[in-house]
Amino acid sequence: MTDEFDTTEPLPSPDFSTQQWELIGSAPALVFVAMAMADRSMSTKERDLFFKKWMPRIVALKLNDDEMDEFVLDWGMGEAEVHLDELLELPTGEVLDRLENAFTLLASSFDAARVEEYRLELIAMAKAVAKASGDWFGVRSPVRESEESMLRRVRHALRGRPVV
Repeated sequence: MTDEFDTTEPLPSPDFSTQQWELIGSAPALVFVAMAMADRSMSTKERDLFFKKWMPRIVALKLNDDEMDEFVLDWGMGEAEVHLDELLELPTGEVLDRLENAFTLLASSFDAARVEEYRLELIAMAKAVAKASGDWFGVRSPVRESEESMLRRVRHALRGRPVV
């Protein structure tokens, strides 16, 4: 049985700076911040969903088979969690720019199939966060218009920029 991510020529391990690894590692927190703040408030339900359900799932994803890269990526995610309050202070445009920059780095350095799996997992998380804040006793929709709009912007940012 072969690994679905096997490639004939594996990509070399990326030689990123500490800041670049922090940026890549912050992607899940950036998605969370964008979605949680789309309606100008973050609920305890949203925060619990992110930390208890989604972060363990995302940390379990592997972008490559290099143990050191995975260790540094996990460290970057941990740093983003520690600095979540600082991320919450950023303007939305900066949050989305950082997310786009992170995915530009990912796309240029990791296997495309693994990056796509990671991207889809972050989109699923974004949808779950949006749903977590809504549906107040059936009075309002589970996902608000502001959250739908932010989800479109997050999807766009998760494409990264074309690498020349």
